[in-house]
Formats: sequence, C-alpha cells, structure tokens
Amino acid sequence: MAPRNLDMEVQPQMSSAIQPGDRVTIESATGPVIKRATTGVVSGERFEVVWAAREDEWEAARAEGRDPVAVPWPAEDVTLST
Repeated sequence: MAPRNLDMEVQPQMSSAIQPGDRVTIESATGPVIKRATTGVVSGERFEVVWAAREDEWEAARAEGRDPVAVPWPAEDVTLST
C-alpha cells in the first residue's frame, strides 16, 4: 500500500462545505474564475474533484429542466465565493 499523503486529505475536507448551486472560485492556470458547483466534493479517478458549470449554462439548464454541462476541477483549487 502506498503511503498516505496527509496534505491531500486536509484540503478536500475544507472544501466539503461546497454544495450544488454554490458560486465557487476556481484557481485556473489563467487566474481565478467564478462558476457554479454542480456537485460537492466527490471522488475523481485519482483525486477529489468538484464539478462546475458556467453561470449561463447553470441558468439555462435550470430553465430547461436538465443537468448542466459541467467540468471537473481538482477540489484543492475550488473554494466558496464570497
């Protein structure tokens, strides 16, 4: 069994308050971006992620009664927007 990386375990716990519909700030390669979370923190293939959609996609999906098109982001890069 591989050694546990405790640093990776701490960050997702801090992000676990994220709920679907929350506005979140994502630290992307080009700088911070505001999106809408479509999930809370969930297990990804190799690390925990938060799925998020653009604001306009979130609103359109709600109006049309469908799930928004979303992209997974590493949970360590996602925080609740203030």
